[in-house]
Amino acid sequence: MAHEAVGVDRGRPSSVRTMPATPTLLYAHWKTATYWWR
Repeated sequence: MAHEAVGVDRGRPSSVRTMPATPTLLYAHWKTATYWWR
């Protein structure tokens, strides 16, 4: 899941680095990364 995290980090690094890494947030980030990559 490293590449997904990088994609989200490029979109909004502040949210990823500030918010805690919880299962819900990770899932939301993964969905966001997948959506933007389309």
